[in-house]
Amino acid sequence: MNKKHSLVVLAATLALIAAACSGDSSSDTTVTDPPTPDPINLSGTRWVATAMFLGGAPVAFVPNAEPTVDFTDDGRSLGGSTGCNSFFADYTVGGGTISFGGLGQTEMACEEPLM
Repeated sequence: MNKKHSLVVLAATLALIAAACSGDSSSDTTVTDPPTPDPINLSGTRWVATAMFLGGAPVAFVPNAEPTVDFTDDGRSLGGSTGCNSFFADYTVGGGTISFGGLGQTEMACEEPLM
């Protein structure tokens, strides 16, 4: 489930709980759609991987390596590290999706298993 979808589900759940707990005994009930969340702004944020999967199977992290993705302040590009090699890309956010392009990476001679 993507982050935007999670926020919509959370907002809808909280709205339903608040309505159920309001204690209002009026017989007229108005159901409204939850507010549309603001678009996600990734500029200047860092994501740190806590789990990875390949073909549905978990992939073990290399000890002492912290895979990261840093979304730059320009709102169009990102960079990151796997613990040895770095990567970079362009990105766009829209319609509940993140699209990537212009992908590249360094090819350092890292020690195993960071290759």
